[in-house]
Amino acid sequence: MKIQPLRITFQIVVILLIAFHAVAASQAKPYTGLTGNNWTRIFHDPMTTYNPNHWTLGRLSWADPANHGQWGVVNKELQYYVTPTDKHYKDIYHWTSNGLTINAIQAPIKVKQGKFQYQSGQLSSHIGAASNNKNEWTYGFFRAQFKLDNCNQKGPFYDIWLLSDHDGKGVGNPYSEIDMVEYLGHEPNHFIFNHFAKKLGPGGHVSQSVKIHPNTCGVWHETALLWTPRQLIYYLDGQIAHQEKDLTQIPTKPMNLIISLAISDTPNKPDANTRFPLRLHVKNVEVWQQP
Repeated sequence: MKIQPLRITFQIVVILLIAFHAVAASQAKPYTGLTGNNWTRIFHDPMTTYNPNHWTLGRLSWADPANHGQWGVVNKELQYYVTPTDKHYKDIYHWTSNGLTINAIQAPIKVKQGKFQYQSGQLSSHIGAASNNKNEWTYGFFRAQFKLDNCNQKGPFYDIWLLSDHDGKGVGNPYSEIDMVEYLGHEPNHFIFNHFAKKLGPGGHVSQSVKIHPNTCGVWHETALLWTPRQLIYYLDGQIAHQEKDLTQIPTKPMNLIISLAISDTPNKPDANTRFPLRLHVKNVEVWQQP
């Protein structure tokens, strides 16, 4: 009987330690190289199942109502982004214990936005109206793990990016956009880092392409972005890939997180050698902020 209190005490200590580590994990530095210790993880999705409180699937209707949200019109993209009510929803979005797989398939479709030869997937953290959009952030540390399949061929345009809905016109310049990482199939092993901002003027953007060896297909990578009023730093696999040093060119508007697999037109248009389906795997999406 005398041992029982000790057992209870031990159990309480274990529970407290587990709780402490859970809190510490959400408040630790996301990267050791970041300044300050008061980082808090405010958004996390392992991407093992669809969470409608985190993501809207399909076209960006909030970005350009006049074009029915077909952001790809600007980039001359060839895909239709599938929603949960579309026939091919289960062919496009696969949620498993190892994250989300987005498939791009060759399946012609005619919808009110036009005729498309390909169907693919896109996720946006934009939930609800702009005035009540809880999943948008001004500044922070963003990261996600991703893997590309069948990537070194014409056709695929992979993108993990941030976009603002506070510029009034949606599609077209000026707008605020940060591309955490882009990959175009006709430029093998090159990851691209872009950002656009009103301060850069119409059409203005800053871009950096980084060549990675060995082959990037079929390998998990981590993309990350540190965005503050004085810093815009892109990371790839824990290393700085690009940074903006001109403070006047750093976007300042609240932004939404977007994950997309597009099909490009010329010069990256699919040809007779393109193998479908194209695939983008994503897991462990996080957003961290400081007070």
